[in-house]
Amino acid sequence: MLFSKGVVWISKQIKFFRQIISILNIRDVNYWLEFGTLLGCIRDKKFIEGDSDIDIGVINLDEIKNIFEEYGYDYTIQQRNPKYLKRVLEVFNDDHDLAIGFAEYQKYGDKYIMKLERRNNFITNIFNTIYHNSRGNLKKIADKIDIAFTDKLFLVIPNIETTKVKFYDIDVRIPKKHEQHLLLLYGSNWKVKESNWKKYKYAPLEFLKYSKQGIKVCEVWN
Repeated sequence: MLFSKGVVWISKQIKFFRQIISILNIRDVNYWLEFGTLLGCIRDKKFIEGDSDIDIGVINLDEIKNIFEEYGYDYTIQQRNPKYLKRVLEVFNDDHDLAIGFAEYQKYGDKYIMKLERRNNFITNIFNTIYHNSRGNLKKIADKIDIAFTDKLFLVIPNIETTKVKFYDIDVRIPKKHEQHLLLLYGSNWKVKESNWKKYKYAPLEFLKYSKQGIKVCEVWN
């Protein structure tokens, strides 16, 4: 979700973040900071400028849904295409101008996987825009074309070991091997700040492998 990041808004974002993390800690949920939120925590010691999403990784999205239902929070579950795209649950604040996203890793054999997508060409950007700004048959056609040309990535990790760190004066969980995690997600230059946050989106080509099914697989820690 994209909103203007003034000082008041950032203070509100931090307050909401603390509320959600406190609940997760109280309920002893297996969670960890993910994607840009993890990068901001480790590299910048704050949320990244230009990244308005707060991302948290979990292995049981239904557990998260039940907990925040119990606490009276509004939420939505997003999943455009169950075959390819990750399941994300967004929990909203009272004003519905802030959301925290929970992205689900699923058990697969002795590992965990998260399904990702990466739009890396002109075609997918066009049809993704049409999808979000149209209705009916045109929306369906745009969606199919967008998915057909979008890279399907599977982020694979062997285990979910976490450790605690302080972030905005609250204990949060992060992957124990967070540097390897960030290396996979954002490449070897993950410690270098980019003026354009969008350049970081999703796994770099250097880490992609093809599985027997032809699906691109990102192995985190070999």
